[in-house]
Amino acid sequence: MKQIFSFLLLFSFFTSPAQDRSKWFEFYLPWDDSTKTITDMSGYLDAPAGKYGFLKTTPDGHFRFENGNDNIRFVGVVNVSLANFPTKEESRIIAARMAKFGINMCRIHLMDLEGGDGLFANSAQNTIILSPDRLDKMDYFIKCLKDRGIYFNFCIQSARIFKTADGIDAPIGNRQSKYSTLFNQKLINLQKDFANKTINHINPYTGLTYANDPAMISVELTNENSLLNGWIGWGFGELFADHPTGIGPFYAQELDTRFNTWLAAKYANDSVLKQSWSGLNGETSSELIKNGSFEQDLTNWSSWINTPLVQGSISVDATSSKNGTKSAKILVTQTGEQDWYFQMKPNILQVKEGAGYKLSFYAKANVEKELSLDIMENDTWKWISGPAFTTSTQWKLYEFYFTAPFQTNKAILQFNFGTQSGTFWIDSVSLVRYSGIGLEKGESLGLKNVKRTKATEMPSYTDQRIGDNAAFYFDLEKKYTQELSDYLKTNLGVKCPITFTNNYFGLASIYSQAQADFIDTHYYWGGNINPNATSYFDLVYPNKSILLDPENSTMNQMQLCKVKNMPLVLSEYNHPYPYIFQSEAPSLLYAYGSFFDLDGIYWHAYYDWMNRYTQREQDMDYDIAMHSVMMTQLLLALPYRMNYIKKAQTYAEGNFKTQDVFNNSKIYRSDNVLNIKHTEIGTSLLQHGFRNVDFDADSTF
Repeated sequence: MKQIFSFLLLFSFFTSPAQDRSKWFEFYLPWDDSTKTITDMSGYLDAPAGKYGFLKTTPDGHFRFENGNDNIRFVGVVNVSLANFPTKEESRIIAARMAKFGINMCRIHLMDLEGGDGLFANSAQNTIILSPDRLDKMDYFIKCLKDRGIYFNFCIQSARIFKTADGIDAPIGNRQSKYSTLFNQKLINLQKDFANKTINHINPYTGLTYANDPAMISVELTNENSLLNGWIGWGFGELFADHPTGIGPFYAQELDTRFNTWLAAKYANDSVLKQSWSGLNGETSSELIKNGSFEQDLTNWSSWINTPLVQGSISVDATSSKNGTKSAKILVTQTGEQDWYFQMKPNILQVKEGAGYKLSFYAKANVEKELSLDIMENDTWKWISGPAFTTSTQWKLYEFYFTAPFQTNKAILQFNFGTQSGTFWIDSVSLVRYSGIGLEKGESLGLKNVKRTKATEMPSYTDQRIGDNAAFYFDLEKKYTQELSDYLKTNLGVKCPITFTNNYFGLASIYSQAQADFIDTHYYWGGNINPNATSYFDLVYPNKSILLDPENSTMNQMQLCKVKNMPLVLSEYNHPYPYIFQSEAPSLLYAYGSFFDLDGIYWHAYYDWMNRYTQREQDMDYDIAMHSVMMTQLLLALPYRMNYIKKAQTYAEGNFKTQDVFNNSKIYRSDNVLNIKHTEIGTSLLQHGFRNVDFDADSTF
């Protein structure tokens, strides 16, 4: 059901059902209001945009206009898809209203969408020809922004779905053509063509190409698009042929071929490669589980059953076993709401931070049901790993691999049965140190059949093998960034800073993004928790204040992308509607944005996937143009923009050996904060600044 967002002015703090509400009225902010009221902030915009020349980066990592004396911060919004093609009258109104709220930057986003939402004339056939009408509307809209002192940027590839008629090698099945656009040369050339047709196009209302317009403050090469994301980020798995929404067999095969060519250039032969990937030479440690085969009955094992909510028993069965003469028999006659209501676990364990482990056991049941394991620290319940497995009616071997994210002498391995009824048997439980697999049997540089490792397979492989996967993806991203940046600057004459992509996909991705002129990132508080959502109205959000979870808050993490002496822009942020805690976002964001010394903060979005500019209600989850609370609080951006809030005085700094940048990608899968060994940030980044300093240091610290 459509949600309608409106705020009512209350004349009394306390109300009752019998209270007279006849004088209540709808409160909204008109879309066309640019009157010079006391809240008008347009005077802080020095129109027209671009009057001080092109934007440049400073040696200490900030933005400054080439003819300006001071560093500048941008208070921005994102305008999405068809919202960038208003009529001329609408363009003047939108730009004037943005200026009233002190907005000095508009990110022109997703202009390469299909259909009427983007610039392509007939995207069902090809994405080569631009629509003259929509291009003209965008030109005039940008002219109006510029007149009001509002800057803008472009993104070369954000949502384009390439067509066979574009001359591509193979159809692209994944959404927004992610990943393959970073390494396939035909797709890279098509991006250059699009850049030429937009950035090298003369805006008839300014008389300038966009490359020569100082109101364009930056160019993004590609939006939220990283091979490292497709590998281990929230798009993990999409780089492989068997992923249902991945890059497809052709482009996956191209990556496989490139990977083997890359390895052959780095390693002289299979022997050298095998030695490099050997880790601990396959050696295992002594057994950590005592009495794992239950030959000593339940000695060194404990159990807990939350009766009367859950009922059953745990015993030793001397009539059924996989190895030896006995096994553990678990009978569950009454289930409960939580799987941990019925648990069994062996002796307390010791695990070492960064060490790899192999867990194995045999299990069977009288039913096929999914059970879970928890590996965590006793008392604190800090999570280490938690695989699930499905029982069979015959004995079956289960093997799991994990890397311990921290060191503890109080680790527990807990089998959970609380939500599944039936009879289950466990035998031969084993936990040993395990360095992982290096070069697989049968893999060879000569045969060109060394496979790329999937994120789900990471724990079973050595750090060194994982590191070469990461280094390979990094090299492809570096080449892409250099090639496309050189084309923009040399061939098209782009003079403003260029960024590669946005977001945090592990430490290697920050190193990759640092190959461009500045760093760009995206953060949101919360997110959709309905995986089956098919429309905006199917989305489900956890309604939780960010203040209740400071350690995992976006405020505590958004500076992880910062690289010393490089500007950092947060080009997308929001607490999605209909959170009742949205009102906390602007004050926190601008306060901590000042503390972290961010160079730009943009709300996603102003108008998001729509052009119903005149509607009076809020009905989208990420736009703010009709959101009375969010828009009125844009006044809080002024202290941020004017540098009134004190910056961090102390910094935690990350310095890394290059090999650790890549090898530590394993840690990112279990801890997506810093993926640095021996590091727990807690809430320290709410008290100190953070910056990555050196990706080629003598040691990691």
